[in-house]
Amino acid sequence: MNPYIDRVLPFDWQAAAQLPSETFDAVYSFERAPSAAGLVDRIHATHKAGLAYGGPHNSLYAIGAAARHFFLMNTWNDYRTRRNTKTWTELYFEVAGYRYDGEPYVLRVPPAADGRVRALLADGTDMPRVCLNVGGSLPTKIWPVRHWLSLGTTLREQGYQLVITGGPTDRSVCERLHQELSGDGAHSRSVRYAQLSIEEFAALPAHCDVIVSGDSFGFHLALAHERPCVLLLGPSSGAEVIPKHVTTVTALRSSSACSPCAHQVACGGVGGCMDTIEPDDAFTAVGGLLARRGAVHRSHP
Repeated sequence: MNPYIDRVLPFDWQAAAQLPSETFDAVYSFERAPSAAGLVDRIHATHKAGLAYGGPHNSLYAIGAAARHFFLMNTWNDYRTRRNTKTWTELYFEVAGYRYDGEPYVLRVPPAADGRVRALLADGTDMPRVCLNVGGSLPTKIWPVRHWLSLGTTLREQGYQLVITGGPTDRSVCERLHQELSGDGAHSRSVRYAQLSIEEFAALPAHCDVIVSGDSFGFHLALAHERPCVLLLGPSSGAEVIPKHVTTVTALRSSSACSPCAHQVACGGVGGCMDTIEPDDAFTAVGGLLARRGAVHRSHP
């Protein structure tokens, strides 16, 4: 869904074996994992920038002065959580030798996928539509199911239409929310869920008024479509992911003293900081974003 990408090689042993046999003009490395960063020195390229692994100390190191800040972000936790004010996008631009000027995401959804999403949501209702994106790349980023149920129930009772989404690993949670919020079909018009392809998932935010999401792929899709988003932040830092020029994101942060932790968790990985973000606050944030868009619902003057 990006016309500027000619080829994608998923990172596996086959790609790792193939890349050192190819030649490139430039290599930009944004991954700190030794298995990926260790490839950089073995790839033939005229120009390299970012992170590499190995060298005289068998460790991660920065290639060039422009990657120094990026290196510290990936190796020094306090620097990342307390001192950094740059988003990942700004840092990627800097490493590559460019200045970030708020360039938008490039996303071109196939028309067929967009049409299928339109058909899924078509019901003739004029209710404001809120997407509940329950997924997260790490367990510590995931909002508790009980909070999603509480928020969904309040939104539904106030006359909002809900669209439930998540990744392949979130299917059981999505199905549970759909079943409990739709009330065995009693609220079928106001609660929608279907298993979506990646293209359909990418199309969905364009058809919603507000997205509620953790720090995940769904949040970046909201940015790509310039849709208002309530962002739930536990271990993640908002400074890393919310572009400074974007005014359509309301971030709700954990009240835990150790948040954000950049996922180097004092809790041992069991989570808990997302639990402190209250459903009532998320509901208020949804209403505030709708009001700013001029899509004020009749129950919320």
